[in-house]
Amino acid sequence: MVFVTGGTGLVGSHIICQLLENGQKVRALCRVSSEKAWFYKTAKWLLKDSYTSKMKDLEWYSGDVTDIVGLLDGIEGCTQVYHAAAIVSFAKKDQSVLKEINVTGTANVVNACLSKGPDVELCFISSTASIGGVEKILLDESAEYAIDQVNSYYSVTKYLAELEVIRGREEGLKACIVNPSIVLGFGNWNQGSAKILKNGKQGFPFYTDGSNAFVDARDVAKASTLLMVHKRFDGRYLCAAWNKKFFDVFTTLAEQFGAKPPRIRVVKWMTEVAWRIAAMTKFFTGTGIITKESASAGLKHRSYSSQRLLESIPFTFRDYDEALKEICAAYNQE
Repeated sequence: MVFVTGGTGLVGSHIICQLLENGQKVRALCRVSSEKAWFYKTAKWLLKDSYTSKMKDLEWYSGDVTDIVGLLDGIEGCTQVYHAAAIVSFAKKDQSVLKEINVTGTANVVNACLSKGPDVELCFISSTASIGGVEKILLDESAEYAIDQVNSYYSVTKYLAELEVIRGREEGLKACIVNPSIVLGFGNWNQGSAKILKNGKQGFPFYTDGSNAFVDARDVAKASTLLMVHKRFDGRYLCAAWNKKFFDVFTTLAEQFGAKPPRIRVVKWMTEVAWRIAAMTKFFTGTGIITKESASAGLKHRSYSSQRLLESIPFTFRDYDEALKEICAAYNQE
């Protein structure tokens, strides 16, 4: 039996389906308030003809990573744990919940695994946001984390979460760390990085000159399970398939969705105005989309190398054009 946290999220749902496809039985942690409709849509798309039979090997476990007692019960009888639960936010108001879920929640998962003895193995889904490093340099696992070079409190919490996993290793836990870049995939496009797909279908008009790395959620799931199969419990593994400009990705999505491509270039002074207007709007209406951190991130140039991953397991990334074509086609059928 395999225990998975964050099962209704984009990466978590893909990991569950990869495990089921591999013939494993899965117990997935989900909060009482979690909506599972998108999970089942994703599972039907990924598992296809085997969907009905594979769903018999999945059970849902109601709980939360902040509840250590619940985690202990949930992990009971499991030999592997995939920790994908996390909060992604660039809003200052969410800093306390980011720390609670991303840092304390990870510490709880690590402690629960340790309490079950040496036979339990952990795969932690982190993020390239925890890497740090300077712009316009191809970053890899050796990049040193520097607090003055990161954009967000989210990245700080993912780095601190990794320290909890490293602490677990020092106490005897067999654990691997996977660092996906911006994840694109079929799933609930009202949350997380999947919002990029929704913006693409709606013909989002704005773009920046910034760049980052992107990866298919299917590749994150496959790479994570292969790292566990090959017992790669030695450091972190970056999982970044395509280093791309935001403009290029938005243009590709617009083409696949038959929407208008991005056409309004956003420069630094415009982002400074935008996040301040958004903050003012939030003050009066209680809602806000653009933050100082997210505006800054869109202008930066980040690129990442996955060479260590590719040399450690039998794995190759999907082709960029083909992957986005398949993902967009799935949304077009909705």
